[in-house]
Amino acid sequence: MVGPGEKIVRSMTGFGRAQARLSDRLAVGLIIRSVNHRYLDVQVRLSGREDLPEVEAAVRGEVEREAERGRITVQVNLQRLKPSTSQILVDREGLSDLMHQLEGLGSAGAQGANVGDLLALPGLVSVTSESAGLESEEIANLRAAVGDAACAFSAMRQEEGQELALQIRRDLGEVESLLD
Repeated sequence: MVGPGEKIVRSMTGFGRAQARLSDRLAVGLIIRSVNHRYLDVQVRLSGREDLPEVEAAVRGEVEREAERGRITVQVNLQRLKPSTSQILVDREGLSDLMHQLEGLGSAGAQGANVGDLLALPGLVSVTSESAGLESEEIANLRAAVGDAACAFSAMRQEEGQELALQIRRDLGEVESLLD
């Protein structure tokens, strides 16, 4: 326990975890880890290939409220709860024109071409999908989940800090007795 006038000692290492449902379409799993570092260095690692700067900003903001220093790594695992809707558009006129041109070349033109080759040509097929960005409600829920993980992280750091403070007091007692 911390007595009156004593400062709370926190360990520089810590760990926290949380999971939450952000919306009907997304859930998140978070892991926060820290090691000793002179300054505050928050690194956000997002699973998946999507570039979501709003996720990094929300996570970084919540973690920076909880820690003053340390190298903190936050792993953010976004999980889709339902498949994203995609729309595939084929330029039928362009494809038809290309097929006629290949037929005009005779057996040499059409011989090496397959459907995969034709569909890989730029402009013949376009795929659009729903926005990968997070909506305001999802960001608010993400912040709450990061807050939960940060609380667990902070509690662990405080527990370890109390143990360290106790050990230091014991060591100081031994030093004082040796000095006497």
